[in-house]
Amino acid sequence: MARRTTFRLAGRAVGAFVAMLLLAACSIAAALLLDGLAASVVPLGVAVITAGFVAIAFMEVRKMDAVSAIFAGVAVCFLAVLFGLTFTDELTRAHIPAGFEARTGD
Repeated sequence: MARRTTFRLAGRAVGAFVAMLLLAACSIAAALLLDGLAASVVPLGVAVITAGFVAIAFMEVRKMDAVSAIFAGVAVCFLAVLFGLTFTDELTRAHIPAGFEARTGD
């Protein structure tokens, strides 16, 4: 019985490792191959999938009691608010052209 459990845990660990490597490869490929809006959206999507995978595979979110699940949900909502505020700030700023240099009062 213990031997079967050990093999099952080792199989899950190897599967999680392979999945994380594939997600990392997707993120690297997206950073190198994509341009424009896709260069920002695809890596963020990969990061969300990776975070969800880590929460499910390693933190055992599926086996939590009610209080822990509530706190995990509140943490996810808080992160969503922080990301929303960050993206709102970034999207409403005037972008400065690449060749612009600020004058320092010479």
